[in-house]
Amino acid sequence: MRPGDSGAAVRAWQLALDEWQNDPSARIAVDGDFGPLTAAATERFQKYAGQRQTGVVGPTTYRAMGREVVWPISLALALDAVAGAGIATEPLRAPLADALAEFQITSRTRYAAFLGQTAHESAGFRHWIEIWGPTPAQKRYEGRVDLGNLQPGDGYRYRGRGPIQVTGRANYRSIGGALGIPLEGEPQLAAEPTHGFRIAGHYWRTHDLNELADVGTAASYKRITQRINGGYTGLAHRELLWQRAQRALGIA
Repeated sequence: MRPGDSGAAVRAWQLALDEWQNDPSARIAVDGDFGPLTAAATERFQKYAGQRQTGVVGPTTYRAMGREVVWPISLALALDAVAGAGIATEPLRAPLADALAEFQITSRTRYAAFLGQTAHESAGFRHWIEIWGPTPAQKRYEGRVDLGNLQPGDGYRYRGRGPIQVTGRANYRSIGGALGIPLEGEPQLAAEPTHGFRIAGHYWRTHDLNELADVGTAASYKRITQRINGGYTGLAHRELLWQRAQRALGIA
């Protein structure tokens, strides 16, 4: 991103700058237009991060912002609030922070919605691989053309993994291709936090869930649930986790 750009990515960057500055007198207009004030704030952040002050947001600047804004102490508390009992959250912090920054999940309302949904899907980050019975539903994974499960054993091989439980050969192939991860050949990679959070972030952004999270209402969160689940399974628990994350992040 650079001066003159506009759109949702710029707006996300402006939100991140305001979170980082944490100074009402220095706030910039979060309007999606990369103007002089946004460029100046970007240069201030680059100076703080020990980078060349170009005013242009490249991968290095974005990752640095991820570390500064995406991982304040309040987000650590939010992760603890939604994690299952006995789950060590410290090893999850860096891969989660990187994924949140990469996929422009860069405000407290977005953090809360993302954490509420992914914590529910993974049982408080306890299950990074779908528990296999197989149940009757899991048996039906085999031969599912819509999931791309065309070879014997694909149902089990491409069972749900990661904090958003990516499932099916076709999904492993397409998401792996988009992120540069060989998921189809090595599906177990989806269960590693570094890759798993990126997969969840990619799904989040490509399904326009940042925009719904920005609304911040129960109705918009219900719509997020529908886009992830295909229905409203576990809605009450998802809402409970969302509310816990909100309280930890200081959202009224």
